[in-house]
Amino acid sequence: MAQFLFTICTACKLRSFSIMVPVLLVIFASGAALSQTVKFTGQTNVGNVKIPGSVKYDSEKGTYTITGNGTNMWFNEDDFFYLWDKVEGNFEMATDVTWVGESKQPHRKGGWMVRASLDKDAPYADAVMHGDSLICLQYRLAKGDSTKEFQSKWSAPARLIFDKDGDNFTLRIIKDGKEHLVGSIDVKMPEEVYAGLAVCSHDSTVSESAIFSKVDLKKK
Repeated sequence: MAQFLFTICTACKLRSFSIMVPVLLVIFASGAALSQTVKFTGQTNVGNVKIPGSVKYDSEKGTYTITGNGTNMWFNEDDFFYLWDKVEGNFEMATDVTWVGESKQPHRKGGWMVRASLDKDAPYADAVMHGDSLICLQYRLAKGDSTKEFQSKWSAPARLIFDKDGDNFTLRIIKDGKEHLVGSIDVKMPEEVYAGLAVCSHDSTVSESAIFSKVDLKKK
């Protein structure tokens, strides 16, 4: 099978841009493996982003390389690059995350993000890996509130598994073949939410890149 690579970038003055990025998901039902194509439909530089982000999809490897900027995803507002789809109901997300290159910033963040809106201070829940291998479930309970978190006892590398069941969000990880619960929290969300992959450099003067592999988003 031939390999191809494409790049999608957001211009400085655009807040969001519609895209179609396919990823092959394998869903097991009744013992059979079924293939299903799911698409991210948008990308946004959320908050005060000084360097526009980008995404590259490698069809041969099935990986997304996402580059993002931003001061933080924390406190009362967030700055980051977001590759998303609008999803209703309950669903499960999973991915492996690997940082590209070394960094002086231990708190660069990459992982799954579910948001009520694209506002920088929107309610959200995420499952992120930091540059220093810390894994967290972060959340904002209401618009403009300060972010809180559950910190994992287990560090990366590990597979992130993030579940939405109603307003409940649960982060589990798989490390060395064993599954561990990181935390669970209720965050009030609309029926239709934004769900996707996020990267924040934790330094507004630079961009950071993360590779997301074995990406899986499926309805429950």
